[in-house]
Amino acid sequence: MTRDQQKAALLGAALGLLLSGGYLVARRIAARVQPDIINWQRAERIAHRIAARNPDSVLPAQARTALLEDYQALVRLSHDQIIPFIQLSTSSNTHEVEVLDRPLWVQRNLGTVQRLLQPLEDVYLDSVGTNSSTLFRLAHGSMQLTLSAQMGIVLGFLSRNVLGQFDMPFLAPPTTEESTNSEPSSRIYFVEPNIRRLQQRLEIPPDAFRLWIALHETTHAIQFQVAPWLAGYLGSLIESYVESFRELLRESQHPLRAMLLPGAEAKDDRERLGGLMGLLATPEQREMLVRVQGVMSLVEGYSNYIMDELGEQLISGFPAMRKRLDERKRGSLERALMRLLGFDLKLAQYRLGERFVRHVVSEESMPFLNRVWESEHAMPTLAEINAPEQWVARMQQTTSAPAP
Repeated sequence: MTRDQQKAALLGAALGLLLSGGYLVARRIAARVQPDIINWQRAERIAHRIAARNPDSVLPAQARTALLEDYQALVRLSHDQIIPFIQLSTSSNTHEVEVLDRPLWVQRNLGTVQRLLQPLEDVYLDSVGTNSSTLFRLAHGSMQLTLSAQMGIVLGFLSRNVLGQFDMPFLAPPTTEESTNSEPSSRIYFVEPNIRRLQQRLEIPPDAFRLWIALHETTHAIQFQVAPWLAGYLGSLIESYVESFRELLRESQHPLRAMLLPGAEAKDDRERLGGLMGLLATPEQREMLVRVQGVMSLVEGYSNYIMDELGEQLISGFPAMRKRLDERKRGSLERALMRLLGFDLKLAQYRLGERFVRHVVSEESMPFLNRVWESEHAMPTLAEINAPEQWVARMQQTTSAPAP
């Protein structure tokens, strides 16, 4: 055997060993891949890493407990000011309050997101559960790794930007007549590291800033108290929207299946280029999304109006504080992420919601505006949010429902 032949033989043997070893490694990796669309443990680790990357991101339990009494007092003050202002009443003036740091915010919200996406996970598992080929599992693992990282990044980003949050179990709407007619429990979160960071950066008095946030979140809690049907209604809209994707995944020829099931292919370039936005464009999904946007625009616009009107009355130097908040600058990465996540669109919708509220109160009255809480049929559509006079005209032609 010549020297060249010996080299070729050695090279072939080495290549064979490398391929065999690579295949064994690939099989081991594939065997460890779980069938879920998202590895929630990995997503949580990534989110926590982002949430806790600064020393001030984490608050010891003792510090959160010390702040809790102050926030509870602000929520009670807010409730006592909001009720006479909006001219409504509730059977309870207590709200559960919790002070969070950034990792705790991730922990509180991860389960909600997981429950929201569970219908998609179920259909996906039904579709791929019997496919055990190494190539398929490697493709699935790559997709899962990407989606898990994306989910972790989104939750981590939000944990560093949310100031306050009203938490309502939308995914568990009332199922009985008795529970439907009772006021749902409510919980208000305050993410102290984010509040403190923005307050210090803009040089806003801390008590004034905390009260302003408390006014907004307490208004949300009151909305769901005076309209106990609202939690179930909004929850059913969101569940129906997610459920529509479950049905699309069951359709063997639908492009959503091609995007989420490894090995499936899109039928043409329009499906490849359209991406998820193209998939959202079915008439039924558009209609459901428009209804959700209409409700959320009203709910957020109403809260924005209340917190600014009462902020003007209760907070010394409020106009200067509001101006600083409106003029604050965001980093280029933060702006890009907000656009990517659709926050710029949401903010625009909320501004429209506040404009709707101001128009109705100015042209009619607060009691007339409060007819939105009578039933789902009294809620303005997104078209009416953009044209408040249409909602006013519609409600003037209908008999008022009993007060919530």
